[in-house]
Amino acid sequence: METHYLPFNELLHSVRTGQPGADKYFGQPFLSWMAAEPQRAAQFSRAMAEVTSSLRTGMFDGYQLPAGQTVADIGGADGSVLVELLSRDNDPDRRGIVFDQPNITPTAAETLAAAGLAERVDVVAGDFFAAVPTADIYILGYILHDWDDQSSRRILRTIAAAAVPGARVLIVEGVVPPGDQPHLTKAIDLTMLGMLTGKERSEQEYRELLDSAGFTLDRVVVTPSPFSILEATLR
Repeated sequence: METHYLPFNELLHSVRTGQPGADKYFGQPFLSWMAAEPQRAAQFSRAMAEVTSSLRTGMFDGYQLPAGQTVADIGGADGSVLVELLSRDNDPDRRGIVFDQPNITPTAAETLAAAGLAERVDVVAGDFFAAVPTADIYILGYILHDWDDQSSRRILRTIAAAAVPGARVLIVEGVVPPGDQPHLTKAIDLTMLGMLTGKERSEQEYRELLDSAGFTLDRVVVTPSPFSILEATLR
């Protein structure tokens, strides 16, 4: 409540100016405010992991990772998504990378150790706007919705620069359905308007975003959860 819905009361400022209300409330962008204190950043990472883990219940049931030796979870937070995927994987030789900011990676190391995957998964700190590790498969789990199209394109192009043609990107996000029926992604889209510069996107918007960064959207895997898995290939 303190980090999201108190600043969200500045939503009218967002509607009038196009600037996130959180910028006005905190006096700086939300993510900058969050990263300013390591303890706060770690708490936020744990909280988001709890929220997304409950929402993604059943999401990976029956899902198989595409072919590829190394899987990198970009912005992987506490590493729980990679733990779930590798624990279900039929290839015991497949390796992983959890990539996130330096103040977040210690949390991932703890999660991986508790899951018995510390020897199989590397934890790497860095900035996904600057450079990411080379991998065969990249996961962007609930990342792109935090960012506007220009910033999201930068993230995707950073991945493209590190990868080789044929590399896969798995985008785990809510996909806004057509029409005016209520849907969780539309409520989250409103929260994005008040908190960040990001937004929820439709399948066509993801297709266009990926295409502009050199990727082709192959398919959208609908899951029992509110999230879908968008699979794309680097051209």
